[in-house]
Amino acid sequence: MNFTLSILNYGNNFTHLTISRPVNTRLFSLLKPRALPRIGLGLALMWLAAMTAQAANLFTNSSFENGAWGGGQSFVDANNATSLSNSSTTINGWTTNLGSTWVQDSSRVTDANRMLWLGPPSVGTNVCISQKVNLFGSGDPSLQLVANNRYTLTVDYALFDPNDPTAALPGLSTFQVYYLLGINAGGDDPFSQTFLLNTTDVVSPWSNGLGGSGLDWSQTTLSFDLPSTAGYDYMKFFLSAPKATASVQSRGVLIDNSTLALAIPEPGALMLLTALAFQGRRRRR
Repeated sequence: MNFTLSILNYGNNFTHLTISRPVNTRLFSLLKPRALPRIGLGLALMWLAAMTAQAANLFTNSSFENGAWGGGQSFVDANNATSLSNSSTTINGWTTNLGSTWVQDSSRVTDANRMLWLGPPSVGTNVCISQKVNLFGSGDPSLQLVANNRYTLTVDYALFDPNDPTAALPGLSTFQVYYLLGINAGGDDPFSQTFLLNTTDVVSPWSNGLGGSGLDWSQTTLSFDLPSTAGYDYMKFFLSAPKATASVQSRGVLIDNSTLALAIPEPGALMLLTALAFQGRRRRR
């Protein structure tokens, strides 16, 4: 005999745990409504474990490590880069456009060995990298975006101008994160563009890497509720150095170590669930 235990999780969805094994009388007694307060803590811990298991990174190749590395180009230092063409899929899981440079320098990245430079944007175009993530339809929901849930996107970035690696001249650059909804048969919907981040700050020096006064890395953490996605098949996320305009200076940005995952509720949510369970137990005494 099998049974399925459904636990309400974040976003009013259910985590379904199906146990394929004989169920004895004692276990059935624990699943009776009047017995649930006695296992409130156990349920809370199971709920937290299920949520943690769902918090997988939905981005493929999130630190830009894997792909058809070519080398041969120079990015400040000699022979440490690969230039990427428009609509390139050289970096596994990602699509870049003209102006992107894949950089290898383990002393300056925030994760592993490689990072990506976006820029410098020319007037009239953004320099960006993008990745599609499927919306839940079938298959494993832990590997897809599920309606009514909250998600967190994090990415490390350093505003940087390789033409001024010491940052001797005052300079500003801009970094944006946004998404589009899309249909497999019809492509991206430009009217669905939603910005999660639009930040401008001073460029940082190349200098001596993470151990010295080098790149000024920042990590942004962006939380958002999944919007109405009826009729769409995917969300495409863009990490972008926007086009230069009279009011926007954009000298480029280095990015690394990106994550897109289901947001885990604050510990207070777990405490509330446990408290409610034990409150129910006290009332029954």
